[in-house]
Amino acid sequence: MPKSISEITGEVPFARSKAAALLKELAEKKYVIVVGRGRGTK
Repeated sequence: MPKSISEITGEVPFARSKAAALLKELAEKKYVIVVGRGRGTK
């Protein structure tokens, strides 16, 4: 189930930067898959 960083930070008890760092580490260890480049298309 794909989620954006803003959706994830609303559910975790720490700051956005900490959540992003943890997600990056989890992606390196192949626990999560990052899809896209994280840029909006406005």
